[in-house]
Amino acid sequence: AFQALMELTAHCPQECYHLLEKTIIIVLDRLQGLSFCSGENSSGVNITKSFLCSTLNAMLLKIETNHIDQISDRVVNVLLQLLQVPDVQEDALMTISSIVELLGSNSEKYIPAIFPFLSQAALNIQDIPVCKSSIGVLGDVYRALGFRILDYTDATITSLLTSLSNEDIDISIKPEIITTLAEISLALGINFSKYVDTVLKTVVISSNANENQTET
Repeated sequence: AFQALMELTAHCPQECYHLLEKTIIIVLDRLQGLSFCSGENSSGVNITKSFLCSTLNAMLLKIETNHIDQISDRVVNVLLQLLQVPDVQEDALMTISSIVELLGSNSEKYIPAIFPFLSQAALNIQDIPVCKSSIGVLGDVYRALGFRILDYTDATITSLLTSLSNEDIDISIKPEIITTLAEISLALGINFSKYVDTVLKTVVISSNANENQTET
């Protein structure tokens, strides 16, 4: 049913756009209702949350700019609740990525609430999908906001370099970190200069570690 709904959303004609608007509200209502559910069937509830979140993401990608501004507060509040559920974090992060892209500079007001999770999740190298997703969202945020979030950059760089230099990091995470560091440098321009030496040294050390592992 969720897959069918996402397919319908992907091919929603303009004359049915009002139905898309109404369906988004229904999905948000459902997600908020499920946030109060717990107990024996929590795993089943979390699966439903995951499907609903993916459906919401698909719908947001079809929404018009003037409408996203009207519902973004509610969407972000729901996503912040989902970030507290480990089984749904990856889906929530993908939807946050879409929201940031859709809102652009207007996403700045949500950073104080979102950033603490992104910073911590970027350090959680044990959960590879969530770690990679959070790193990707950090790149999205800097592309959208640039120097507007300069105050968060010390913490961002620290998290990324800490994970990059961790000997236990999965090799698939390293390219994500390096790509995001490059995106941050482009977004900040001259403001990134204070981090250049440390970033380059850490990247070189990490690259050498990869070569050593390959040789052994």
